[in-house]
Amino acid sequence: LNIDQISCAIYNKHFNILLLASQPQPTTTYFQDSCFSAGLSAWRMISEYPFYKMLFPSEEESKMLHAGGKLWKLFSFSKLQGVAVKLSVSQNNQFLASLHACNTIIIWLIPSLRMYRKWCVDETEASGQDVALKVDKAPVDIGWRQDEKLIVSRKDGSISVHHIETFEVCYGSGSELLSGYPRITSTEHFPGFVTLECDSILLSPSPEDSMYEAEKSIFDTSSEMIQNTIYYITDLETFQPKKKSVKVIQKVYRMIGVKSTTPEELFWRKLDSDEYTGALELAEEFGLNSD
Repeated sequence: LNIDQISCAIYNKHFNILLLASQPQPTTTYFQDSCFSAGLSAWRMISEYPFYKMLFPSEEESKMLHAGGKLWKLFSFSKLQGVAVKLSVSQNNQFLASLHACNTIIIWLIPSLRMYRKWCVDETEASGQDVALKVDKAPVDIGWRQDEKLIVSRKDGSISVHHIETFEVCYGSGSELLSGYPRITSTEHFPGFVTLECDSILLSPSPEDSMYEAEKSIFDTSSEMIQNTIYYITDLETFQPKKKSVKVIQKVYRMIGVKSTTPEELFWRKLDSDEYTGALELAEEFGLNSD
C-alpha cells in the first residue's frame, strides 16, 4: 500500500484502530472488491517503535497480491477506484462508509475492511441525465444516523438519507435543500444529525459598476484588453486602466439540526411559529384537519 499520500483518516476508539485512505494501487480482478482497490488500510497503534502496525490488509493478502508473473497481471488488472475523500464510521462501530472522488460510495465492515455494499451515484441516480445535472448531484459529504442509515449531501445543497442495503431514499422522494456544500456530523445526544451550510452573498459597493459590467459589449471588452496591453508594454499613465470596484462576498454559516418528524408534529410547529400558509399546505397534502 502507498501511504505516502494520505487523503483522509479517521480514528475508531471502539477497536483502537486508525483507518487511512491513500492513493489506490493497481490490483488484479481477484482483489477488485477489496480494500486494496480503494487504497484503504487499518492500523493498530502500539506503544513502541514504529508505534503502529498494519492489521488489514494482512501480510498474507499483500503476498497474494504481488504473487504471480508480470504477464499474468498485465491481462488481469481491474479498473482503478477513485481516491477516498471522506471516511465515516457508523455509530454502532460496524460499518465504515468511504466517499470516493469518482462519485462512488462504499460500505465496509470493520475492522476487517471487507466490502459490504457499493454504489456509483452516477449510475444509480443520474443515468440518462445530462452532465451538468450529474455534477450537481455529485456527493460532497457522508455521515450516519443513529439507526445506521447513510446521510449524503450533494453539490446542489440537497441532503438525503439512504438505506445501506439498497441505497433507496428513506423518507419519501424529496431531499432537504441547504445553501452551499453542506457538511454533515452526527452526535449521540441528538436524534438526527447536524449540518453546516454556507450562504454566499455578493456585495457590490457600486450598483452603477455592476450595471456597466452586465451591459459591456464585445467592443468594450476588446478595447479594455488593448488598453491593458499597451499599458503593460509602455507603462504610460495615459493608458492606465480604470480600477475595478472591489467585490465583497459575505458568507453566512448556519449550524442546523435535522431530525425526522411526523406531519402532525410539523403541522403544530408551524402553527406555533405563525406559519399559517405552510401549515395549511401541509394539512392539505397529508389530509390533516385544517379547521
